[in-house]
Order: sequence, then C-alpha cells, then structure tokens
Amino acid sequence: MSLLREHGVELKSEVTLTEITADAASVVDGFGEKVRLPADTVVLALGMKPLSEQARDFQGLAPETYTIGDCMSARDVMAAVHGGFNATADL
Repeated sequence: MSLLREHGVELKSEVTLTEITADAASVVDGFGEKVRLPADTVVLALGMKPLSEQARDFQGLAPETYTIGDCMSARDVMAAVHGGFNATADL
C-alpha cells in the first residue's frame, strides 16, 4: 500500500461509485455527500468473491476496462492491490 501512496494513488473505501467520466469519478460517501474525485484512472476493489458478471456491467463506461482482483478470483487485499497496480503500470 505504501508503494501506491508513494506514486500518488489515493485510496477510497466505504463509498458508492455513481459515475466515471474522462477526468473524474463521482462517489457518494458515508454521509450521503456526492464527491467528485479528479482521476485519469479508476481501480475498483469490490469484494472477496468473483463477481465477473457484475464486472462486465462496467465495460463501456470507459474506453478501456480490465478485469483484475477478486473479479478474477478471490484473494487477499495485497494480491488484489498488486494486481491492480500491475494492470495499470503499462497504461
């Protein structure tokens, strides 16, 4: 996790994603507030069991989508984070 932070990655948890645009992601936080997060890349970590069908629902929201982490197979958080980092390293 420290490697991600060293590279300027901001981690958000306990939020609901409502929109992804070309330059931002919009979420609703735990207080019900809509927050716009400027971003050029969005990585979702959504659970501990494969949700491949739900992951396909995100296809088409952005020019490129990648299935990583628990959407492929259930793993611990560090494996999922490393998978996400590796998937985005070449973008």
